[in-house]
Amino acid sequence: MTLLLRFLIIFYALLVGDPLMAGIASPRGEQAKTDTDRIKKSLVALRESWQVEDREFNNYTIRAYRFDKLAAEIFTFSLAPTTNNESKTLNLLIVEEAHKTDDQKRSDQLDPMLASTGGVKWMIGVGCTHVCDFKKGCDGELPHSRSIVCNVDRVIADRRKKFDETGNPKHLEYENAFQRLLRQLGRENPEIKRNFYLEDTIEAGNFVSRERLISCGRPMATPIRMDRLGLGIDWARRSDNTWAMVANEFNDLVDMLKVPHVPYEEQCRLIDEWLAEKRKRLVLKDDGSIVEEEFTYAERISAVRGDSTGSAGDAPMEMLASKTQLPIDEDSHFAFTTQSKNTLYLHFEAALFRDPEDQLRFTYPADHSLTSEFEGQMIELEREYLKEGEYLSVHHPDKPGARDDAPDGCALSLVAASNAEVGQIIIL
Repeated sequence: MTLLLRFLIIFYALLVGDPLMAGIASPRGEQAKTDTDRIKKSLVALRESWQVEDREFNNYTIRAYRFDKLAAEIFTFSLAPTTNNESKTLNLLIVEEAHKTDDQKRSDQLDPMLASTGGVKWMIGVGCTHVCDFKKGCDGELPHSRSIVCNVDRVIADRRKKFDETGNPKHLEYENAFQRLLRQLGRENPEIKRNFYLEDTIEAGNFVSRERLISCGRPMATPIRMDRLGLGIDWARRSDNTWAMVANEFNDLVDMLKVPHVPYEEQCRLIDEWLAEKRKRLVLKDDGSIVEEEFTYAERISAVRGDSTGSAGDAPMEMLASKTQLPIDEDSHFAFTTQSKNTLYLHFEAALFRDPEDQLRFTYPADHSLTSEFEGQMIELEREYLKEGEYLSVHHPDKPGARDDAPDGCALSLVAASNAEVGQIIIL
């Protein structure tokens, strides 16, 4: 996009007779500011070849002259909720990250700036998480709109062609970086679908299908890695149940415990006993060998995280810390917010959607006594996207008896195991 703007800075006035009057907008203003910075820096190189000079020292505005005549003005706008954009006259409006923008605010504050010139609007984005003007335009539902789709395959093909012409390996860097990400997340990962293949994941629906979840099941006796474990606990007292979950750093759910409706002090005792129980299992080692080991979960848990947002607050965590040897400190508290739950379930989602042969794909014991209940809660989970599609929200359906304690505990145990350091605990 910045390359196109540099072209227009030089030639628009020559072709049309009037200077280019452009605005660049983005949901929070950061991407628009980045575009403006890039163009400002490039004008230094254009000065010698094309006699382009930026005479505006404001970091948010470009005022480009050629031969002492105004060739272009470019303004930066933000569509953040707290901003109020000053009116300008534009003949081009560029909306970056258009799949995330506040359409109403853009329509109220920016679109009118094109009215007196009959200007055009470019909307740039990727796959959508909700119905918006950008998606309608891509689907041909906005009058007089035209869409140009360049997914990852087309970009890679163009760059390979350039490599064949020049032999310069830098043209393969994008493809190599994408292939690394694809190996990490898998083709079916929703972020891969949206950001690279430009496929929409519209607003609401099930978090995971029954077929995909069942395909992640494994016999509990299957040897898996047990050297480093994470603990996740979804605390509950009356309406829900407390679930304690143990996972390893390879996204394997190792074991789970559903705690009865008893006082928190008693729950802590039951969890401690469960973690301290001696177990003899075949385990997978880093060199690929399988050996039989006797151990307790408590010996190998290196991280826990706890939800402090419920009605009980920090009380269950403090009780657990006082009655066990688990390394719980102030950093162990996990507060559920829109942002933190987005991070939590994006990690879970990435593990679920990895390819079957990927060693980091999520697995769970398919023959555990709690498997049926765990699967039932997982399959009923609903997803939606909040704040213009910026945050993933996963929760149980709005119906009597619906629960999400087991999925929350599982998600936390996976996060705990993935980045655990001794002294850091993960509980919910």
